[in-house]
Amino acid sequence: MKTYIRPDSVLVFWVFPEWVTHDPTIPPIYIEGIADQLTARTYNGLRRAECRTLEDVARLTRLQAVCIRGLGQTSLREIETLLNAHGLRFATEQTVELPRSCR
Repeated sequence: MKTYIRPDSVLVFWVFPEWVTHDPTIPPIYIEGIADQLTARTYNGLRRAECRTLEDVARLTRLQAVCIRGLGQTSLREIETLLNAHGLRFATEQTVELPRSCR
């Protein structure tokens, strides 16, 4: 689980489900190997974000993915379709408002 505190005093953490953790018996699926299933824009955006495997992509939330330069809603749908085809999905973002005493 990754946690950080944003300046607006909202605690944000990402929950990485068990299917995202790497199983050493299953070889990783590299983005370069499935580049023919992606548009050039999506492929280049994922490379720019240093996502080398589908596991790396599944560790992103939708918000993190849309913040990658060059990726928009169409690219997100394309990535989601690809993740679903391999039994993966984006990580979920959970936001918790901090009590005033913690601000």
